[in-house]
Amino acid sequence: MKISIITVVYNAADLFELSWQSVKSQTFSDFEYVVVDGHSKDGLADRLPQMSHIDQWVSEPDQGIYDAMNKGLDMAKGEFVLFLNAGDTFASNTTLQEIFDSAPDAADVIYGETLMVNDAREVQGTRSALTSRQLPEDLTPSSFLKGMVVSHQAFIPRRSLCTLYDLNYRHSADFDWCLKILKKSRLNYKVEAPIAHYLIGGHSANHVRESLKERYAIMQKEFGSWSTWRAHLAVAWRALGRKLTGQHNKW
Repeated sequence: MKISIITVVYNAADLFELSWQSVKSQTFSDFEYVVVDGHSKDGLADRLPQMSHIDQWVSEPDQGIYDAMNKGLDMAKGEFVLFLNAGDTFASNTTLQEIFDSAPDAADVIYGETLMVNDAREVQGTRSALTSRQLPEDLTPSSFLKGMVVSHQAFIPRRSLCTLYDLNYRHSADFDWCLKILKKSRLNYKVEAPIAHYLIGGHSANHVRESLKERYAIMQKEFGSWSTWRAHLAVAWRALGRKLTGQHNKW
């Protein structure tokens, strides 16, 4: 299979329904859908065996979101992987088709923009427009000196480059994971059309302070103290500028 789409979910059957509908509506057919449920108590586990287009699933307790994502990686068989967590959807029914029609065969990482939506599924704007983290034209490890510049919902790496998420990081293991992949990738391809709708909130957004501390530690490890301090100063300056011009928000 060309791509493994992985959804992790816990007690969010209604949100999962949105993700599942989006996956099964894709015009692109060369995918597998992997679902990792944390033993939900809302009836989802009973429904999964009857739901179409789900190729692999498991419902059992886990040690948190990144442990669940690791289970998905272990189950995945596709050449590429994409995490589309409960409540996230593809930007359109033709998203995957457009991606794999345009991406070069040699691409190691495919990435793109994310549209941020509220609980009413209303698009609030692109992630680049709503935050100080701009999606780069050329994604490299050093891009992450500016923070998490690409959403994991719009980050599609080759499975052969993927490591498991480091469970020592409770809130920013995705930041560390993307960096490790980019250090090994040779060709990173940016698609022009948005890839995913990202439901505002999410794990990191609900643990901002802890997430930032972990990201700082990861950046120090990867880039050194001086580069990390200088990058944070630049981020703070941009954030201040956005606040003064009325563009500041919590995302």
